[in-house]
Amino acid sequence: MSGDEVRVVAESLIEASRAVTAVVDAVPGRYIEGLASVHTGHPRLQTVLGDFTARWQEGVDALVGDSLDIAASLKTAAENYIGMDLDAAALFLSLDSGQQP
Repeated sequence: MSGDEVRVVAESLIEASRAVTAVVDAVPGRYIEGLASVHTGHPRLQTVLGDFTARWQEGVDALVGDSLDIAASLKTAAENYIGMDLDAAALFLSLDSGQQP
């Protein structure tokens, strides 16, 4: 394959989509709100811990959301490639049989 060619294996995109989703589903502790309820014994430390866990949860939520967006985009791209390949095959078959597309 030369440097200006692109080859897409739609099945690989679909598998990547499934793998990303499986990783997100398998991540233990996606929700960390339990950490905020740990009693620290000091009101200021309790506040800081609560703020920290809230920000941490926002970051985890953003990463999970971004990962699921990537998985959905991979799946959509694969479906589009498959659809275009099927359309092209149908066109070539119709041309081969002498029919107008």
